[in-house]
Amino acid sequence: MAARWLALTAAATAYLPPSQPRRSLRLHMSDDSWAQELAQAGGGFERQEASRWQKSDRGKADAESRARNDAILKWLEGNDVWVSELSGWNEPPHSLALATSTFDELEGEDSGRGLLARRAIAQDAILARLPVRLCMTKEAALEARELKGIVSQDTNEYVAIALLLIGEAQKPNSFWREYIEVLPSVEDVSATFTWSEDELQYLEGSPARQATASMQDKLRREHASILEQYPQLDRSVFTLERWTWAFSNLFSRAIRLKAGRVDEFLALVPYIDFINHSPFSSSYVD
Repeated sequence: MAARWLALTAAATAYLPPSQPRRSLRLHMSDDSWAQELAQAGGGFERQEASRWQKSDRGKADAESRARNDAILKWLEGNDVWVSELSGWNEPPHSLALATSTFDELEGEDSGRGLLARRAIAQDAILARLPVRLCMTKEAALEARELKGIVSQDTNEYVAIALLLIGEAQKPNSFWREYIEVLPSVEDVSATFTWSEDELQYLEGSPARQATASMQDKLRREHASILEQYPQLDRSVFTLERWTWAFSNLFSRAIRLKAGRVDEFLALVPYIDFINHSPFSSSYVD
């Protein structure tokens, strides 16, 4: 059976029209050379902004975060994904850089890890290409030895991937170890269904309060139902806390793919899911 690949293509130019003001974005990069790259090659950042980043404390990325970035890039390279800034045999320089943290000054919030353009990106250019086998999918859950007799063709995609993610996160030798290490925590995502009762008071009077309560109830019921239906699942591993973490990641970064299939399927796509977006952006990826 032929291997399936995903190709992410820029369906619009990477920059806002010149008539619109550029937004200010501060970065934490995994390699200081990216700052010079951004200053010299464009990529949507002003030379002055890149210079200011280099001089600020924000440019001193945490060593652990840099190490995790380096680890996932090495993992990608080891699985035939071209992420080098240099040209290769039949491969152009990779146009994206992985930042350990990005900070949106307009909205005043940390956007977490993110992919940034190192250079100008032409319309219809392929941004990244990776094999489907790197994705966490229901198909991968069906093949997981630990989930035999638990995940079936009838299992909901979200539930199947959540079980796979929780199980793999506890395995030190997991195939997805480097990817899981850079996934955000519940606090990083901060979905309302993970808020404390005190925090939820701010939603009183809003439809979001009822929607949040409904989601919390559904997560608790689904978790309890899974443990009751499959007593072979280790309750010390598949806890409600980890169940909530898995779904906070699924709801915030899972995407639907085709990858040569007639029907779409849900997937956590390593590296590609670091593409953050602004609600004000006029560009899009198809």
